[in-house]
Amino acid sequence: MPFVHQLLIAAALTVVATQSSSATLQDEDLNRALQGVWCNSDDGGKTCHGYDEYVDGTSSFCGAFPESKEPYTAAMHYKIQGNRICAVITASSNPIIGPGFSFCDEILEIDEHSVRSYMAWFDTVETRFRVPKSQMTCATPEKPPLPR
Repeated sequence: MPFVHQLLIAAALTVVATQSSSATLQDEDLNRALQGVWCNSDDGGKTCHGYDEYVDGTSSFCGAFPESKEPYTAAMHYKIQGNRICAVITASSNPIIGPGFSFCDEILEIDEHSVRSYMAWFDTVETRFRVPKSQMTCATPEKPPLPR
């Protein structure tokens, strides 16, 4: 077998192994991997239109809707069961997704740089990108971060 073919097979096996190991994170391992700030982006993480911060069962998120540029802030409590994260909104600046709204997402893949999830309530797959907490800059004096 030519060397190029061996190299391609090895690369494909590495990708499959990486995807399998990241997709198999569940429960507490998934919760630990999810901790931190994630960028919501339409351009592969180059720019962020929103941020989600996960901290041991609570999350705050903020940004501006890409279509309307309308700002939003919200907070939620979440639980992880297997590779599903189920949440209940506890505070929100958006009346459509107000307190008491609940949903579950399926985490498809997660690593130190990105998380890919199936968002059932939007019927879409989304990829978010890990960023430093200092980059979470969508709070303004008019719309301060929501308390946890």
